[in-house]
Amino acid sequence: MTPTKLTYGLWEGNLTVMGRYQDGRILAFELQDSGWTDVHAADVSTKASVITEATFKQIAGGAGLPSFP
Repeated sequence: MTPTKLTYGLWEGNLTVMGRYQDGRILAFELQDSGWTDVHAADVSTKASVITEATFKQIAGGAGLPSFP
């Protein structure tokens, strides 16, 4: 199942992506030097600044999105 909604953000200078699923699950990832790392969604939802998808793509360059289960 893929997320039904993605929210892009910046947290402590790192890009974040939160995926919301129809069943209520929320998964979050942060782009660190080593690549995408799963992080606690509560941290991202309360501490990250929301950015647009266009801004995310501009900053991310060719990093792409994390692999959502």
